[in-house]
Amino acid sequence: MPERPSIPAEITRTILIESGHRCAVCGAGCPLERAHIIPWHKSREHKADDLICLCASCHERADQEHWGEKALREYKQRPWVCRQYKNTESIPEPTCKVELTIEMELSQFDEHNQRLLQYAIAGFLNVSPFSVRITSIEESNSVKVGLELPAQSAEKLLRSYEENDQELARYLAPFVIVDLHRQAEVLKWLKNNKRTIMVYCRTCDGSGSVKCPRCSGTGRVAGGLFGSPSECKHCHGSGVKRCGVCVGRGYA
Repeated sequence: MPERPSIPAEITRTILIESGHRCAVCGAGCPLERAHIIPWHKSREHKADDLICLCASCHERADQEHWGEKALREYKQRPWVCRQYKNTESIPEPTCKVELTIEMELSQFDEHNQRLLQYAIAGFLNVSPFSVRITSIEESNSVKVGLELPAQSAEKLLRSYEENDQELARYLAPFVIVDLHRQAEVLKWLKNNKRTIMVYCRTCDGSGSVKCPRCSGTGRVAGGLFGSPSECKHCHGSGVKRCGVCVGRGYA
């Protein structure tokens, strides 16, 4: 029997990106495996349409419980990352536009690569792929891509690029990022209309709350020399207080 060849790197990247670098069934981040929807002994080939990203546990269950082709294709079409955020589109939230320049010919940036870029960015930011929207595509030696995404996610993306985050590079491979910045049109409009740019609050990491300074986040305070600990009245036992910088909004 001939030895099974390894899955090509390009197909592996495609499968990882479409599932947001998570198990398509349960959302686990690792370990991840590429499973054949049609068993290898029948298909004898590696195709992106016939592979799904699963964690080791779900892969084993799929084999032992005989999930079958129909169930696996449904998970592939609607992976965990899409099901997890299926209701987020109905929740209004501030958005921000950024411009991403990638080292690629415009002719190569087809619908397939556009979808890969969208899912790769969503996977890195841990948001729904539908909340990352491509608004424009231009050619200028490389390819300039206009993106609209949630404001907090945009701040994380910009900060990760500025800090040369290798995790970002890993998620976006094989795309090579040449530049990433806010769209000039947005900055100009904000300036002309005297609007303040909403940025990710770094004091509370966007959560809107900080550790209570009185009880150091425990929710309890000492009761004196012999008294037992009691509930912290400053935070009512929760251990957190509203961030004073962003006033609980998560952005400043």
